[in-house]
Amino acid sequence: MSSPSPARSPPPSGSPTATPFIRGLLLTACFLAQAIDSYNGAAFFIAIPPISFQLGIDSDTSVWLISAYQLTFASFLLGSGRLADLFGPKYVFIGGLLVMSFTSLGAGFTRSEVPLILLRAIQGIGAAMNLPSAIALIIRLCPDQPGQARALAIFSTISGIGGIVGLFIGAAFVVDASWPWVLYFTTIYTFAVAALVFVCAPSHLAQPAPTGSLDGAPRTVVGLKRVDIIGIFLLTSALILFIFAVTSESATGWGSARVIAPLVISIVLAAVFALWEHWVDELNAVVPPSMWRYKNFSVLVGLALLPIMWWAAVQFLFSWVWQQDYGYSSIKTALHILPLLLVCFVAGPATDILQKRVPLKKVILLGQSLLITGNILLPFGSAPNKFWRFVVPGMIIASSGNLFILATANVALFHDFPASKAGTAAAVFSCANQLGSATGSAIVATIQANVGSSATDFSGTAASLWFLLAINAVAAVAVFISMDYVPATEAGTKPAAKGQHPTEEMSKSAINEDPEKIMVDSEDRSV
Repeated sequence: MSSPSPARSPPPSGSPTATPFIRGLLLTACFLAQAIDSYNGAAFFIAIPPISFQLGIDSDTSVWLISAYQLTFASFLLGSGRLADLFGPKYVFIGGLLVMSFTSLGAGFTRSEVPLILLRAIQGIGAAMNLPSAIALIIRLCPDQPGQARALAIFSTISGIGGIVGLFIGAAFVVDASWPWVLYFTTIYTFAVAALVFVCAPSHLAQPAPTGSLDGAPRTVVGLKRVDIIGIFLLTSALILFIFAVTSESATGWGSARVIAPLVISIVLAAVFALWEHWVDELNAVVPPSMWRYKNFSVLVGLALLPIMWWAAVQFLFSWVWQQDYGYSSIKTALHILPLLLVCFVAGPATDILQKRVPLKKVILLGQSLLITGNILLPFGSAPNKFWRFVVPGMIIASSGNLFILATANVALFHDFPASKAGTAAAVFSCANQLGSATGSAIVATIQANVGSSATDFSGTAASLWFLLAINAVAAVAVFISMDYVPATEAGTKPAAKGQHPTEEMSKSAINEDPEKIMVDSEDRSV
């Protein structure tokens, strides 16, 4: 979920570069890792009923088979992204895959609820390790802007596809084998991808990217002393408590101590983290404050809160209606969600074509227009006989627009960004995705439960869908007003002056001509 400019930094001198075939294999490994991350969340929706029945887990506890994974996944993204920047993405990526592989194997053999939930939480940490490092790998493997944009568009498309495909794969394992095979599949899959990357990835991918003068960082491998342990602890604790609070709301309500206490503590810890990041050395910070001054970074991170939220909320709302009100089976419900998946096969290539020819801000605004248009139809799908008239076209139009937004925001985010901070930036973006999903799901669940005369009254679902439309309309206005121009990916870039590295010329505009940074840049080059 990231993109171009800084990736133009070449590998360290003397490091072997990847051949086109090896580069293709490694990009495929990154796409496969994105798919399994989505699969691990979705497949468990189907597996929860048989797991709960076999292990005797009550409904309030069974929800943590999903929430434990989501909680650690979102909470550890930023720390993992920082590690990928400091030590290179190769081994962080492999480590994440192996964590997922071994914890999935252990979970498949577990027949007790507490160890199973604990292993799911550790599995989420593994997923958090391989997502930002996969994006950092893509940026290092595709230094040319069009190729990088294409790879990132595929990466984003697979994010949407993987979750829904996971529903069907999970259903097949549950019906034709048994629920542990949902986990064994992850074990085999992730171990194979890890082995592929270990064998094929060149050595320079195990080192930090060359840092342009913008960073002022040393050009040698960075040691453990650069890891901001206090910052990682504060941020991770704040995120864990925040996500715990919003995911607990559905069981206890917003007014319960179980929600209010962790929510308040998380806000306090977030404030302390912000102060700490301004006090600590910029080179060691988990999220360096200067990142927020990069072109469009703030507006795009804010926008990142919404795409995954929309997909998750629509899937949750209609799954509830179809299963609880209409009595559909899990398989029939998954089939009705299929329009959200099928459109990705068309919208993904269309996104790549648009990004090559149209300024990226316009592509995002087009996506938002489609999302709003499709979303308008969904609240009218209040009966089974309205599925084809309202729900199907609404899902197709809105989901296409949503993919335009997500994929293009990934590309635009990195247009003026150095490769040395790719992992951290990718982690910030992905963390926003997950926070939006967790918070949005809690909000729409509250709206659905409190609007209407009964739990099966569609007016609660309709109100939630109108809420999704409203926040995306506000986001469209914000993008129109606040986002700066970003050219199409094949618009070309101004060549660097003779003797000047491309990242040097790029970095001067990336911080919006900050005089202090340019002064540091000049001093660094004179050393």
